Amino acid sequence: MLGLASAADRIADCVLTSNLSFPYDFATPVYHERKTLSKSSVENQTRYDKNPDPLTRPGGYVILQSGKPCREGIIALSTKGVILKSSYKLRRHLWAESPLSRWLGMLLLAAALSSLLVSWLRPWAAVLIGILYVAYILILAWSSRREYIHYESQPFVEAIGHSAAAEPPLRPEELIPVRASGWFSVEGRDRYYMDLDADFETVATREHILLGRVRPSHYLQIGRWSVDELGWWYVFFQPAMISELDVGYLYFGAEPQQVLRLIYTLDAKTSQTIYLAFGHDAALRRVWNDLLLDVPPDVVLPA
Repeated sequence: MLGLASAADRIADCVLTSNLSFPYDFATPVYHERKTLSKSSVENQTRYDKNPDPLTRPGGYVILQSGKPCREGIIALSTKGVILKSSYKLRRHLWAESPLSRWLGMLLLAAALSSLLVSWLRPWAAVLIGILYVAYILILAWSSRREYIHYESQPFVEAIGHSAAAEPPLRPEELIPVRASGWFSVEGRDRYYMDLDADFETVATREHILLGRVRPSHYLQIGRWSVDELGWWYVFFQPAMISELDVGYLYFGAEPQQVLRLIYTLDAKTSQTIYLAFGHDAALRRVWNDLLLDVPPDVVLPA
């Protein structure tokens, strides 16, 4: 499988001229064992909203729907981003308890075999479909190997600007809407999510929390998101766990998103990466400033 993934990496990077990203085993759900983090209580927060939806805690708040700032002059359509997002959706949406990625692969394979049996004297159709099938498998393996992520760092001044210090600091438990990508957990379960509707907050103890919502989702009319994953998912980390911070562009979908990338360590051998996309630059700068307040002195920052 490593050989297949490496071949997929080389072929994809040679053939595709735009930008891309996605994770490994595309036939089974993405589960991962990792250390359970200590959690501060998030139940004592009271916020109010006129029309909270079923997944909104009492006292809902505004949810970012489509804030994806894009660097001026950047190509609007990202081939890599489109492929990575499509691969992720095929991998995570199910039909008859199996990922759509598996069903589509079986359909291509069946079409190739059927063409070969029906017109064995002129097998070109079967050959073409077979090539398409191999390309499809390589793309899935490549996307999975990259965890559906293609990220490019951005110069610090261009990303944050000189006005970051002028932004008002975050209040304890103030919620900042984001689109988050990375590993989330709840009740001992861990899942990998891309572009998840979430909120960032820092509680009075200075613990940082991401609160993500997985909502019902359909894809290609027949694919459905797994029901047992719907609801709230979380990321908890202490300032001392942060090892690296920077800002850049995440390619996931047609348009690149400006994101804050945060790497935190679970133990001496394990680290996790979180990508946060914001609705506007001021929110990014406020979260950046908040994270910098008490990071370790050896944290890696952009030049």
